[in-house]
Amino acid sequence: MKKFGVAACLFLGLFGAAQAAPISYGGSYYEIVSISGLTWDQAKAAAEALPAYMGYSAHLATITSQGEYNAVKGLMDYNTWSQAWIGGSDSGSGFAWINGEGAVNFGSWGAWYSGEPAAGDYGMMLMGSSYNNYSFGAQPFAFKGIGQMMVEYQNVPEPTGLALLALGCAALVTRRRIIKQA
Repeated sequence: MKKFGVAACLFLGLFGAAQAAPISYGGSYYEIVSISGLTWDQAKAAAEALPAYMGYSAHLATITSQGEYNAVKGLMDYNTWSQAWIGGSDSGSGFAWINGEGAVNFGSWGAWYSGEPAAGDYGMMLMGSSYNNYSFGAQPFAFKGIGQMMVEYQNVPEPTGLALLALGCAALVTRRRIIKQA
C-alpha cells in the first residue's frame, strides 16, 4: 500500500497540473483558471461557482488601478498571445465592472486593443504582451476563443449571511429588552 501511495504521488507530480496558490493584492486574491470554449457569460458563472478561497467569494476579476494591473498581469502567460476573460462588460451603455466598481476607466495605465472597445454586448479580456502593449480587449459575449479567466476572490458578505447577522442582532436586542423588563 505504501508503494502505491509513493507511485501515485510521483505520477501526479510528473503529470498532474499543479495550480499555484492565488496571489494577494489590496485585500483580494487572484488566480488564472484555464478554461476551454466558454463564453463570457459562462466564464462569469463558472467563476462565481468556484469554492471560496480563505472565506472569500469568487468572481471575474475587476482591475481598477495600475497597481492592481501590475500585480495580476503576471499570473497569465503574459509573454504570448494569451487572453483571459475579466469582469468588465458592456450591454449597450458603456463598459462597467460587474461588481459595482463603476465605469471602466484606465486613465493613463491601461490601453484598449486597436479599434476597441466596441459598443454593445461585449465582455472584457486581459491580453498578453504580444498585443503590442495593448492590455485590454473586448469580444462579443458569445465568443468562445478565450482560454483563461482571471478570478478575484473578494471578501464580499453573502446576502444570506447579512440577513442572518441582522436577525441575530435583532434577537439579541429583543432578549435584552425582555431581561430588563423582568
